[in-house]
Amino acid sequence: ALCIYFFKNDLSYFFTTVIITRLINTLICNTAVILELKKELGPYVSTKVELIKDQYKEITRFVVGNSFSNTLKTFMNQGDVLLLSMWSGPAAVGVYTVAKKLAYSVLTLTDPLVTSIFPQLSVLVSKKQFDEVRTMLVKLTRLTLLPVIAFLILAYFFRDIIITRIYGKAFASAADPFFIHLIGAIQGSIFFWCLPLIQSLGLPGSSISCSYVNRSDHLLVAHPFSGCFRSCHWIIIC
Repeated sequence: ALCIYFFKNDLSYFFTTVIITRLINTLICNTAVILELKKELGPYVSTKVELIKDQYKEITRFVVGNSFSNTLKTFMNQGDVLLLSMWSGPAAVGVYTVAKKLAYSVLTLTDPLVTSIFPQLSVLVSKKQFDEVRTMLVKLTRLTLLPVIAFLILAYFFRDIIITRIYGKAFASAADPFFIHLIGAIQGSIFFWCLPLIQSLGLPGSSISCSYVNRSDHLLVAHPFSGCFRSCHWIIIC
């Protein structure tokens, strides 16, 4: 924000700042992990790679598949916004982006859970304790189901008030797309364990398929702004 404030007419400074910030964040996180697990990882530092030679194929498949899935998700994350800008211009993009950002802000509550549940799922899957996995996931789903449904019902009746109070009456038209996006965000918060489970099972291909399905709802919400149903329908089919 400070970079944009001081260098309003030069986005190159902004992009440079983003790259440096992400690099620093990565270094800090990795350094913290190494320091925290120094004693546990110490005995394995000199371990020979040949010990996992029989797992090369599985490791390569997981790394490549997971990397491709994340790359694809990054490109698709803003695909709906880019298409909408071509269809309807910057005004519609502004309204749509407001709705999308506000709706998916609820996922900040479940993002830490995604990270924390992955190691536990990996251990249970590696031990083939699938009954325990099923029991844990059912309990987690039941725990979040009723609160988020109640929240969704309240958001439906107060969606106009929410948008106008936060962004003003100029963005009142973002109320309906906000609620549609909120449905997708609520589904993501209920089934937050899906991605960690897919990764634990070593099925990166399924993660890619989920990314396609997940992004199709963005195109459906973009359609009312664009007035191009045929183009939108064709893109979803492809």
